[in-house]
Amino acid sequence: MVEVAKRNEEMARKGYKAFEEGDVETVMQIFADDIVWHVPGKSSLAGTYRGKQQVMEMLGKYMALYDSQETELHDLLASDEHTIALINVKLTRGGKTLDAKAVDVMHPDSEGRLKEFWRFGEDQAAFDEFIGG
Repeated sequence: MVEVAKRNEEMARKGYKAFEEGDVETVMQIFADDIVWHVPGKSSLAGTYRGKQQVMEMLGKYMALYDSQETELHDLLASDEHTIALINVKLTRGGKTLDAKAVDVMHPDSEGRLKEFWRFGEDQAAFDEFIGG
């Protein structure tokens, strides 16, 4: 099953690159139609989003909340069932910066598209404060 794990890793790398470059078309291609995206915490974005439309609307709101974002992909671990990304995210807004480590847990569908997503940050309270309620 190495081929499936490798495909899942490649799809995740493709997704991070597309998101960083603002390539919405590619991002949409790697999302399963029935994607479920979980945002933890107490910020205005917290909740569960279902389907491409809800997820894209949430991501649009997220991107409107900061001036710039840099995501450094530290490491990526993939199996047939899950893909785990160790990342560092740097957000800037109004002269303030949030620089934080996070772990993204992804569940791909049978074709490698992103079916479910969770992000776990090292300091959820700092993220919630930065994003706002």
